[in-house]
Amino acid sequence: MKRITLVAGVLGLGLTVWMLSRFGAQAIFALVMTGGWGILAAIVFHSVQVSLSAQAWRIIARRDLAPHLPLRDFFMLRCVREGVNNLLPVAQVGGEVVASRLLGQRGLGLRRAAAATICDLTLELLSQVLFTVSGLLLLLALVRRSAVTDRLLESALVLAVVGVAVFASQWLGAVAVVEKLLERIAFHLGWGGVEGIRGIHQEVLGLYKTRRNAVTSLLLQFSAWALGAVEVCLILHFMGHDCSLATGFVIEG
Repeated sequence: MKRITLVAGVLGLGLTVWMLSRFGAQAIFALVMTGGWGILAAIVFHSVQVSLSAQAWRIIARRDLAPHLPLRDFFMLRCVREGVNNLLPVAQVGGEVVASRLLGQRGLGLRRAAAATICDLTLELLSQVLFTVSGLLLLLALVRRSAVTDRLLESALVLAVVGVAVFASQWLGAVAVVEKLLERIAFHLGWGGVEGIRGIHQEVLGLYKTRRNAVTSLLLQFSAWALGAVEVCLILHFMGHDCSLATGFVIEG
């Protein structure tokens, strides 16, 4: 595992150096420096988005009236999720695995933590679909229809189908299939700790059905995406390229 991490790190560093040399390191750094302290302001503003996403995760994780973990824990683990995912050069799922284990160790239990993370990822995907479609509709209102907008709408349609399919598959038992597969693999390889995830399918369905938590979480995730439009406008402003909120929404979408 350490060798894979080292090789991936070298490849990532090499790709970064190539991109800097290809597009001109001096020009890139000069553009970044144009933002000055505004870049720091944008980073601070991004914490608001992370807080909304963390609160959405916290809400969907709650199924009973027992004392719940504070927002601070979900905020820190949300940062861990994004940090690990940005670090790994492969499919961005490592952060969710790490965060689920840490969340389970904080008293939530591995099964609830894993189920809550699955639900949170699904709702985040659905909210992204809604946000992307909204951005494209706004784009059509701002510009004329063209081959580019048609391709973008086709991509959005594919994304919407994927989002609905992921959500529907969970109701149809996809999580239960994965659960049984993990149990068989663990049995053959002699792994322990599988008992902690048994019943995760029912746990996922239970979290979705708890009050209006799923709807609230979906709205919070959408709001976090929408704030990304403000962040785009903020960064472009400090770099000397002011744009409207609608333009920022389209760019982010």
